[in-house]
This record gives sequence, C-alpha cells and structure tokens, in this order.
Amino acid sequence: MAFPGTYNFSYYRGDTFEFSIYPKNSSGQTFALASYDATFTIATNRGESESQVVGYAAVSPDGTHIVCAILPSDGSELDPSQTYVYDVEIRNPDAQPYPSVYTLLTGSITVQDQVTDVPINPTQIPQPPTDLVITENPAGTVNISWTPSEVGDPATSFNIYGKAPALGITNYVLVDNTENNSYSTSSIGGFPFQSEVTYDIQIRAVNVAGENEVDTLEGQVTIA
Repeated sequence: MAFPGTYNFSYYRGDTFEFSIYPKNSSGQTFALASYDATFTIATNRGESESQVVGYAAVSPDGTHIVCAILPSDGSELDPSQTYVYDVEIRNPDAQPYPSVYTLLTGSITVQDQVTDVPINPTQIPQPPTDLVITENPAGTVNISWTPSEVGDPATSFNIYGKAPALGITNYVLVDNTENNSYSTSSIGGFPFQSEVTYDIQIRAVNVAGENEVDTLEGQVTIA
C-alpha cells in the first residue's frame, strides 16, 4: 500500500482541528473506503492505551476519504507540556480471507494553550453626552459644549445636528466626527443665525459600534 504517511502538526487546545486523508493504493489509484470504519487515536506514546484520547474519524459518504478532527471537548484533555503521537487507521472486519486493518497516517501533535475560546466583549454604542451648554456670543456666533458620558464604552467623536423649523431647516449636520467637546458656529444649514429664531441643537456620541441615535442630547438657543 502507499500508506502510512506522516503528518506532524500543532494543536491549540480548545480549538477544532480538522484534516482529511485521501489514501491511494500502490498503483496510485484511489483506495475504496466504503466498507471500512476509521479510528483516530492520540496518546503520549504510540500503542499506549492508558493515556489515549480518541478524536473524531469518519469515512466520507462517497467513500473517497477520511475526515479527522480534534474537537474542543477532546482537545481540552491534552496537556500543553506533552508531545503526543497519533494514528489514523481503517478497519474492515468482514474482509476476506481475513479482517483488514491499515494505518493511513501517523505523526506527532504539539499542543499549545487555547487562543480562541477567550471571552470577547464587543464595543457597544456609546451613551449620549451630558451637560449641553449653548451660548450666544455678541459676534453672531453660538458656542456649543458638552460632557462625554463616563458610562459604558467611550465615544471617540461626536456628531452635531441643528435645525430651525421656522426657516425650514431640518436635521442639518453642523459637524461630523469632531473629537473636541465643544464647537462654535455662526450659521446653520449655510444660513447665518437670525434674530428672534429658535434653533434646535443635538449632540450624538460615536465610536466604532455606531452613533447613539436613542436618548440623544438636545438643547435650544433663541437668537436675540
């Protein structure tokens, strides 16, 4: 036969590690596996039964290859301080004139501590800022300042929106993604501030998760 082959690999404990074996006979033709069962046995020493961990092994539905895997539940039993050996075998107890057992693949396994099953806390959309202060200056400008929230994941920037319903200006973006906590402007929607008009101002906090569109910070200023 054209097997056994040798394959050495590293395994991160807690992961799923999968590989497939496509055995061929001595003539280089695909070996028919339909009548065989497969086993994948891991041990500290080859042939040692006391320290064995049994991995997953199955013949593919079309009988062309073997699928092998170390599942997290089995891999958690492996000790990173040990180097393991393994065997993948196929067996046909009904073969004639005698039962057949072939070793398809052997090798060693170097185990490292897990790298994936670590809790990951995704970034949450920031809480809205507080303490909005809007002040009109004699020079025809409006100063806007606020305090970033200290609750939850922090904001990395802020979006400022303004509107003046009396002038037909609605939800105009004053500034997009400012990293400062204050902003000064003399116009809204391209129009200078006008006296006796009320302007609505809204501040939204932003980070990689998005913009806080709920419970936004809002205030008004009426130009004298």
